[in-house]
Amino acid sequence: MHRLRRSGAASAAGDLPLALECLLDAGRHLDHLGWRNPAVFPWRGRAALLAARLGEVGTARDLAETELSLATSWGAPAALGRALRVRAELAEGPERLRLLRSASAVLADSEDGAEIDRVTVALEHCPDAVPRPGAAGGGSVPPRPVPRPVLAPRPAAGAPAASAEAPLGAAVAARAGSSRSTGTGAGRLTAGEQEAVALVRAGASNQQIAQQLRVSRRAVEKRLTSAYRKLGIGGRGDLGPG
Repeated sequence: MHRLRRSGAASAAGDLPLALECLLDAGRHLDHLGWRNPAVFPWRGRAALLAARLGEVGTARDLAETELSLATSWGAPAALGRALRVRAELAEGPERLRLLRSASAVLADSEDGAEIDRVTVALEHCPDAVPRPGAAGGGSVPPRPVPRPVLAPRPAAGAPAASAEAPLGAAVAARAGSSRSTGTGAGRLTAGEQEAVALVRAGASNQQIAQQLRVSRRAVEKRLTSAYRKLGIGGRGDLGPG
């Protein structure tokens, strides 16, 4: 958390090399601990965009590809949509448009209004100007209209909000603080998510939860990831006792 906060502070101060160095250092520690869930710690996407701004294109693409692979494995819509959008930022032409449209489709099942807005804006600035057969005089057909996603409700005035583009350390802290103080989002949990969260609060490990609920460990991880996202927290350590 200290390194994530240092990265955010350095980025705000305009020191992008230091911001990237701190972010990569934090990422190495998170990976060592086995905390690779991009829905909870999306550091690779931010590092990829920082590396691209610094001209480190190869590093940026490697980070974005890894983030996309992890997000695809976990399956959380907000994380996958964000990873697709970051990868699109590093692409051009038809590939960029394809990735952004994929992100828009994935985010249709997400409540991350801020990320939906980012993808929408990116699509509006990414016209499809590729010539198509049948264009009069061999020119380009006007761009296909890109459907604007339905935007999720914004947080109420004064409610804490964590942006994917905000300094990552502050975003995680904001999620944790919001959950402890208000418990918002608990009413939206599915029955399976509520069961998993209750067992976490009782001190059960993921394997024990899987045995108790008679589901796979992967299913438990997905339920908890979704619950943490809805509750706006960084992980089981932020749940507190039931």
